[in-house]
Amino acid sequence: PLNCRPITAFASLSKLAGAILLETQKVSFSERYTYLAWEPVSILKINIQDACGKELFVFLKEYKNHFIAGYLSYEMGQWFENLPPLKGKDTPLPHIYLAAYDRFWVYDHLKKQWWQWFKSSPSEESFVRSKIGYFKGKFWGTNQKKATYLNHVKAILQYIANGDVYQVNYTQRC
Repeated sequence: PLNCRPITAFASLSKLAGAILLETQKVSFSERYTYLAWEPVSILKINIQDACGKELFVFLKEYKNHFIAGYLSYEMGQWFENLPPLKGKDTPLPHIYLAAYDRFWVYDHLKKQWWQWFKSSPSEESFVRSKIGYFKGKFWGTNQKKATYLNHVKAILQYIANGDVYQVNYTQRC
């Protein structure tokens, strides 16, 4: 079996098409797994203005026996609610991005053990082992300084205390 941490494995595989790392933040019995996948068999990219939603459901049905990972943006709400039209995009990313993988690796942080899942059964352990290297240098970045982030969090807490909102999903771009 592999003998490295998930971030090391991902750093070595990250240049492969569609490589993803879904990392747990807090290790506990129910939050103990990290998922690593690469080279999806299919990718769905949708911009809300250009689609009606049918493509999403066709994709999900066609790849229902695959590991699917990606994101659905808040703008997807346009399909379910009567909202004002979008006024453009502030990023070149699609509103919906999903990738279907026919294999993935899972790391159990409690057992310190890797598991692999394949839709079919080819063994790629030797391939993955050959790609694993050591990660050096800065990996993650952020678009704001710590002081800015903390000021934003304080403002959010004040909005909650004032009753203006009850929940905020604060995000950053890397």
